[in-house]
Amino acid sequence: MNQPTALVAGVLAMASLFGCQSRAEFDVRPIADIEGALRSRGLAICATSDNSKGLANQAASTRVLNVAIDCHEEIVPVVVDRFRHARDRDAAARNFESLNRPRGDGVVWTWAQFTISAFGPRDDQVIDRVTDAMDRLGAT
Repeated sequence: MNQPTALVAGVLAMASLFGCQSRAEFDVRPIADIEGALRSRGLAICATSDNSKGLANQAASTRVLNVAIDCHEEIVPVVVDRFRHARDRDAAARNFESLNRPRGDGVVWTWAQFTISAFGPRDDQVIDRVTDAMDRLGAT
């Protein structure tokens, strides 16, 4: 095993020994609270799509919210995955973060039983409002 691989393996082993603390309080909240937070920051939800099987590993369901300041402008997909357990939600958030390198290509929050993510090319004004909405909601 080369040094970088050994280092990563060691860090992962330490994390598993000491456990990973939950990112956000895990409770059952309605997805309407997320939608309301986005709307309160001046974003329109231009379209939604649901996947009852979930798109992320271990997700119970997924809703994609296509948001924009004006639905005739650039749309930013905000993916909301619902989980049954905090450990699954937090693992999905960590996985999402590790896949989005370099930083700036995507962002993920955890709130209640959800991960909320936005990724890929996007309108900076929209993502600033999404970030503000998640901050005000208390997502981490």
